[in-house]
Amino acid sequence: RGMAVSLGVILVYYLLLGSAEALAQNGRVPILPAIWMPNALLGMTGALLFRRAARENHRAGSGLLDRLRQQLDHSNKHGSGS
Repeated sequence: RGMAVSLGVILVYYLLLGSAEALAQNGRVPILPAIWMPNALLGMTGALLFRRAARENHRAGSGLLDRLRQQLDHSNKHGSGS
């Protein structure tokens, strides 16, 4: 599934890049914003998805900090093992 999602993201990126390049060549959008538009859109989408995933993991109690706390509590209760 991850490979299909990755290929989809790459396809969307290149479609956005081609569209942005065409807009810049036609003079409808200045070159600099047009070239950065696909990066900004995918960057914002990635940040939103990352935030959503972090919230879901936090609700499930499987966040990194929670796991580290559990391991530290476990090692403190049972000794350091050294």
